[in-house]
Amino acid sequence: MSSASSPSLVADMLEQLAPQPGHRVLEIGAATGINTALLAELTSPGGTVVTIELDQDLADGARASLDRAGYDTVTVVCGDGALGDPNHAPYDQITITAGAWDISAAW
Repeated sequence: MSSASSPSLVADMLEQLAPQPGHRVLEIGAATGINTALLAELTSPGGTVVTIELDQDLADGARASLDRAGYDTVTVVCGDGALGDPNHAPYDQITITAGAWDISAAW
């Protein structure tokens, strides 16, 4: 199950993260892929975004939406975000858009 965050909350989170062109960003919690697309815009040109989604259906939906919108610099991974994604590391920044009980050592 997933829900969209308030646009003002999303804007606040992106402003605090302050991604720049060329940055490599790890996002935990793809959901619909909307925030992922915003990150892709903010890190272009030259940046990449990896987003991890625990739920296979949500990951597939995010990938399909991002593909339709032309975001080919985004990698969608279905997995446990608490484990991070060392296959695409290192990252300049990490943002968590899902529930997290603690800061994972993998991040």
